[in-house]
Amino acid sequence: MVPGASAAVRVTGFDPDRRLAFVWDDALHVTMDFRPYGEGATRLTVRVTGFAAGDLEGVVDVTGGFSIVVCDLKTLLEGGASAGLVRDKAELLTSLR
Repeated sequence: MVPGASAAVRVTGFDPDRRLAFVWDDALHVTMDFRPYGEGATRLTVRVTGFAAGDLEGVVDVTGGFSIVVCDLKTLLEGGASAGLVRDKAELLTSLR
């Protein structure tokens, strides 16, 4: 949603209701694990590897990005409408350029 932004993503693993894995821009390996948690809840664990040594800025950016996307998806799933968090973040990034 950020003008000019793009990413190449290749799915490397998929187990319905349990796991999604992909490689992002041939560098970052992402695994999303979904596990039952309590009654009627799900625990999501997102692991991202492949950062260059010392790339703290990249880790912070990816952590924040996934947090916003997951929060917006949760709102969409529970309430039937997006909170616009991803759109708002994209607009903020665009305005900073």
